[in-house]
Amino acid sequence: MGGTNVWSGGEWGTSCSRWWKDIWKLDDSDMGSEGWFKMGIEKLVGEGNGTLFWHDQWVGDYSLKDRFYRLFNISSNKEALISNMGEWRDGEWQWSWSWRRELFAWEIDILQELREEVRKRKLVQGQEDRWIWKKDPRGKYSVSSAYNLLNTTPIPNLPGDYNLIWNGRVPLKVAAFAWKVMQNRIPTKDNLQKRGVLGSEEDQSCVLCGKEAESVNHLLFSCPIAWKVWSSCYQWWGINVVAQEKGWNHLIQHAGLFNNKFAKEAWKVIWFAVVWNMWLWRNQKIFKAKLEPQDKMIEVIKFQTFQWIKAKQWPEISKELWYICPAHACETASKRMP
Repeated sequence: MGGTNVWSGGEWGTSCSRWWKDIWKLDDSDMGSEGWFKMGIEKLVGEGNGTLFWHDQWVGDYSLKDRFYRLFNISSNKEALISNMGEWRDGEWQWSWSWRRELFAWEIDILQELREEVRKRKLVQGQEDRWIWKKDPRGKYSVSSAYNLLNTTPIPNLPGDYNLIWNGRVPLKVAAFAWKVMQNRIPTKDNLQKRGVLGSEEDQSCVLCGKEAESVNHLLFSCPIAWKVWSSCYQWWGINVVAQEKGWNHLIQHAGLFNNKFAKEAWKVIWFAVVWNMWLWRNQKIFKAKLEPQDKMIEVIKFQTFQWIKAKQWPEISKELWYICPAHACETASKRMP
């Protein structure tokens, strides 16, 4: 498992196999999960020429960007490699820091915490950074060691309908995200606070409504803003429902609203699209300080779901009819099914 930035850098070379890319997507750290693959790997830092100081997880359980976000925000070298954050002097590594402005007194205290944290990893001059697989004594990934890891990883109690997630009708990354939603393993504010990423003094309110604490169930299902999105989708399909406010209950109820086989499958795709885009919408407000109008989000969901359905080679469905009356579009298409 040599190489640099293959995992946490979020990119791969043209020589990477399809299998490797699928593993990366299933355990994508941008989604905030501590998945099985992430549990098994560790970054061994040598000189730091292949590791991003702020973005990569190379010391502790989280990236330094997540743990020391205030310092990251005022850093003048956000994309720096570890090797760019200091220099070797007489065989000893010396850190140096660069900020966009002078630090406040309380930020100097945080900097001291950062210094103590990076001292936990000693850089090695002349040694290349590399990934190792912790579950094998040689540090190399093997199918048998991965099987042993998965076989001994506790699996949460889930309802028998968990196969609703892995229905093959949506992109793999969307299904993987939905799976993490069901396990309460996406980085909402309450989860970040539990992990120590957000302090108790940090604002815990929902990014979208600002009225209640942000949790998975609130953000995606019970938040007034989220409800408006769900309600618009229900109106689009011509149905009325008082929706459940917890993940599994919401999905099971959602999936049971149609009997027509084709409409039922298409309707489940809507659920994935709403959950996925609600998360992207939320992150847009945090990281880009803007929020697209709700109407535009609904248009995105309509377009996206049509493309997903089309890509899965279902019976041909009218795009125009899908946008106007999707239930009728599905009924019409189902009549052409063998």
